[in-house]
This record gives sequence, structure tokens and C-alpha cells, in this order.
Amino acid sequence: MFTQIPNAACGNEAADFAADGGTALEEAEPVADASHRLHSDSVCDAIVARLVAQAAERTAPSARRAASLPKWRLRRALDFIEANLAQPIGLADVAASTGLTRMHFAAQFRSTTGYSPHAYLLRRRIEHAQMLLRSSALSVLDVALSCGFGSHAHFTTVFGRMVGEPPNSWRTRMRGEGPIVEPAVAIAARRGDTGV
Repeated sequence: MFTQIPNAACGNEAADFAADGGTALEEAEPVADASHRLHSDSVCDAIVARLVAQAAERTAPSARRAASLPKWRLRRALDFIEANLAQPIGLADVAASTGLTRMHFAAQFRSTTGYSPHAYLLRRRIEHAQMLLRSSALSVLDVALSCGFGSHAHFTTVFGRMVGEPPNSWRTRMRGEGPIVEPAVAIAARRGDTGV
């Protein structure tokens, strides 16, 4: 009636509890009909499932870590991103370039680079935008569009969050056309402030 679970599968306490719990329920209702028996089995299964889940939660996070992305797949993904920085790129597109499903790719990419695919893409777009702002006469809107951002507002928001100042201010400071002012993000980092 009660399934014996190997001790190695869920820990000694789970297997012992399942055996003892099943015996206790059987002794409490020796003449129970089929519906009560089914209920008893369900309760025991739920208890064992919870104990197994708790044992799994205690497993070290490193044991559950996703596998790293092989170098050749990483190179394909990075090349795809670089070649399409100005285009709308979805996770499915990058994953398809590596021959993996979206979920496998995202987990392995994060495990390998430390960034989610989206965070990496934004970082590369902002780095490309910085190069264009520093070395070209393109307007901020043209830079935003050439880096794959859909609007000036989105570009300015992301740029400000990642760099610490708006694109026009950054461009002016980098070109030496105005006073050199250290961005607020750099000041906070130097002081050790977290902004919280």
C-alpha cells in the first residue's frame, strides 16, 4: 500500500517518516473502507513529497548550477549579437543561432558570462553607443536608432542607468567641451554607497 522510497533519494528522515507515518495511519484505522484508505495514502504521499522538496532545497546551489555554454556556442551567440546590434533581437533569435532552446541557452549563457542575454545585449548596445557618441557627429536619436533602441527616451533611460549620466552630458564630458564632472554613479561607487 505505501511505497517504499530509497533512503538515498530523499534523505533518511523522509523515508523513516513515510514508513512510520504509514504504519500510524494504518493502526488508527484498521477497518477503514477504500475511500479512507485512499485519503490516508494521499496524506502520506503529500507528506513525503514535502520532505523530499525540503531535502532538495537544502542541496547546495552549486550542485544545481546550469552547465556552461561551450566556447563555440558562446562565440556564435556573441557574433550574432554583434552582427545585429542595430536590429531588434529576441532571446529566441540568439538561442536559434546556437542551436539551443531559449531556456537552455539563457541558463547556460548566464552561467558562462554572469549576465542574462538581455543584460549582455543592453551592455553591448550602450558600449557601441558610447563609441558612436565619442567619435561621430550623429545626433543622440540617430545613435539610439543605430544601436537598436526604439526611441530616444528608452535609450536615454538605459544609458543614464548604466553610465550614470544622460548621453548628451556624457558626450560633452568625453569630448572635453565642458567642465569635467564625475558622474553620480562613480562618486557613489567610490564612497561605497549603494543608493539604498
